Amino acid sequence: MIKRLRQLILLCSAWFIGFGSAALADDAPVKRITDRADSDLVTALLARGMTDTANKFCETGLSRAPSGSDDAARWLIEWSRVKIAEMLRAAPEASAEFSAKAIAELERFLGNHPGHPREPWLLFQKELVQLAAVRRAVLMASVKPPEDPLRDQVLKRMVEA
Repeated sequence: MIKRLRQLILLCSAWFIGFGSAALADDAPVKRITDRADSDLVTALLARGMTDTANKFCETGLSRAPSGSDDAARWLIEWSRVKIAEMLRAAPEASAEFSAKAIAELERFLGNHPGHPREPWLLFQKELVQLAAVRRAVLMASVKPPEDPLRDQVLKRMVEA
């Protein structure tokens, strides 16, 4: 009887260490927020700082979606959300690369598929990318000393955006 009790305690302990402790951490299942599980997963990955995984997930979705389809447009919007997150986490000198890449892809899609049913959403997403870039530039300019030449470049970028 005592041997069985010890085995049960060991089994429960092993389960808790293997699975139960994960439940106490921030590894809870992804909750549904929208009607699209893919979008919810991207949101959860970004919230956990897993931008590389989110980027690969979106690129896989984009590659599988037929060109010009509604799915391709949705995946492009998700992918550009990932680029915004990467831009906000990147070093100041590298942040412009992420926003420029996202804007270029959105413009390319819009140029190749004029009148697409998701065009308003794609245009709105493009504006969100630009707004995030400007917000990042404002933050960078606010912490730079006035005599720093990078501050002038940041202010110029803000005016151009």
